[in-house]
Amino acid sequence: MKATHHTTFYKVTVSLFAALWGFAALSKLTDIGRTRIEMDKQVFSKDIGAWVFWIVPCVELIVALLLAMPRRRRLGLQASLALMSLFSGYFASVLTGVFGFVPCFTVGIFTGWGHGQHLLFNMIFVALATTALVLTHKNRQQDGAHLQAGRKEDTAFID
Repeated sequence: MKATHHTTFYKVTVSLFAALWGFAALSKLTDIGRTRIEMDKQVFSKDIGAWVFWIVPCVELIVALLLAMPRRRRLGLQASLALMSLFSGYFASVLTGVFGFVPCFTVGIFTGWGHGQHLLFNMIFVALATTALVLTHKNRQQDGAHLQAGRKEDTAFID
């Protein structure tokens, strides 16, 4: 892909993640009663669930804000990759029977989806984040080579 295609892909990926995290956090926080009930049905204890109940939407909001700040987008994308990987690991654990039961999981924005659908969605977003991060890394390396050669061509997008 050319740098302009890289830029477009990167910006679309960042926008998708910002919208996803912002909406996910707000959907949890605007329906606190349902979120609390569903969180209590998860595999961890109610004490841990009480912490997770607040931590997850707060982290989602922070990541959405990072993605909205040009100088912090790469960090936001890295955090997005980490969160999606963590959530994917949780869904994969549920699907493989690690916990001995399948907890109800309707917390979030895709309430009608099963664990398999969530896992597929998350894996697609893991691929998007990974690709965007690899492309930005390659473009940063190209920029460094151009600057060392004395050229000031704008071939990359740097946050």
